[in-house]
Amino acid sequence: MIILDNISKTYRQSRGDETTAVRNVSLRIDTGEVFGLIGYSGAGKSTLLRCINLLERPSAGSVIVDGVDLTRLSKRELNQKRRKIGMIFQHFHLLSSATVAENIAFPLRLAKMPAAQVRARVAEMLQLVGLTGYERQYPSQLSGGQKQRVAIARALAAEPSVLLCDEATSALDPETTKSILSLLKDINHQLGLTIVMVTHQMEVVRDICDRVAVMTEGAIVESGRVLDVLLKPSHDVTKRLFQIHQAPLSPTVPSAATRVVEIAFTGATAHDPILAEVAQSTGCTFSILRGTIDTVKDVPFGQLTVAWFGEKTVVDAAIQRLEQAGFILLKEQITDILPQATEVTVSC
Repeated sequence: MIILDNISKTYRQSRGDETTAVRNVSLRIDTGEVFGLIGYSGAGKSTLLRCINLLERPSAGSVIVDGVDLTRLSKRELNQKRRKIGMIFQHFHLLSSATVAENIAFPLRLAKMPAAQVRARVAEMLQLVGLTGYERQYPSQLSGGQKQRVAIARALAAEPSVLLCDEATSALDPETTKSILSLLKDINHQLGLTIVMVTHQMEVVRDICDRVAVMTEGAIVESGRVLDVLLKPSHDVTKRLFQIHQAPLSPTVPSAATRVVEIAFTGATAHDPILAEVAQSTGCTFSILRGTIDTVKDVPFGQLTVAWFGEKTVVDAAIQRLEQAGFILLKEQITDILPQATEVTVSC
């Protein structure tokens, strides 16, 4: 759906100095995908997002949306194409003197849609975002979450194929953020909409995105499936964003351990007693030194640091069995990252 090819954006200052906000970025975003752009403030992610609909025209590179290179269009052609690219913002950007219905109808009236069709479309959008009955309310009468729902309804009114979200949940409290993300997930599933989300909130990426690109200093330093980037981050910025910290080995780690490994598991294996089954079948024992279970876009995943005891060949066989069962071996003898922990030994 979206192809960014060697996009750069440079701003020229009044004194002749230049500032480069985006540097040689190339991306491919699939139809129906929820794609996240994450990074700290000033990383260039919002500028890159605005290059997708040419609110910021790239200094170099091409922007192809649904097979059309937007950088080659005339102003009139670009305005036509932008109607199929919706956008929502951190601070909603609603018309304060217009009602909820009038805000949603605004892009439809610009497109000169007949009044009867406008009314029908507004009613449809209000139902979609859960605001039926709020037609006559004004933005000042709404909560932050309701304002963002109106902004989403307005962005979807013209039936876009792409929705761009620029820090759409940053101004909302955690509970409202969850409700807006749930709405966006439903819209993605119902309409097959391609969504691109700029955020600095890790929980947003984990909750809704299929893939993610990490930006710093105008460049993408890491990208991939959210789960892959989460489990095996390669760049320091990614590790900080995902709050992956280094800590010394706990003194409670048994010195008699044959191997100490960090393993990850996803899906059904997150709740199955596979560790115990493997230990029982191979005749070795293990000690869980650290463990977490979480979700990424409703898919459970977990990470465990496990000390294994027994003959080396038996322990090797147990770890091999785990890999065959779908576990991912992340690190071996990770003596540099274990936190202080209470040891739990399981014998089978």
